[in-house]
Amino acid sequence: MSSIAAWYKIAKSNDVYWAKPQDVVTTFGTGRVDILKNDRVCIDLAGNNVRLILKVEYGSGMAFVRWIGWHKDYDSLGNIIHTI
Repeated sequence: MSSIAAWYKIAKSNDVYWAKPQDVVTTFGTGRVDILKNDRVCIDLAGNNVRLILKVEYGSGMAFVRWIGWHKDYDSLGNIIHTI
């Protein structure tokens, strides 16, 4: 199973409820999640080669993929990661 498929399976699980950013960290681990501004988090996938930015509506059970790409491309986004 790919890292993206594994992430999706976990995120879709009925056992996951994210009421605050720390809940996302608890789900995926401190070394794999960066808490960003504006209800966004960045999750490292594929051995930290791929980055996934989510906008999470905490408490509603919804998360929206805002960006997915290679780590090197993520680095070039700069501060836009907080509003993407």
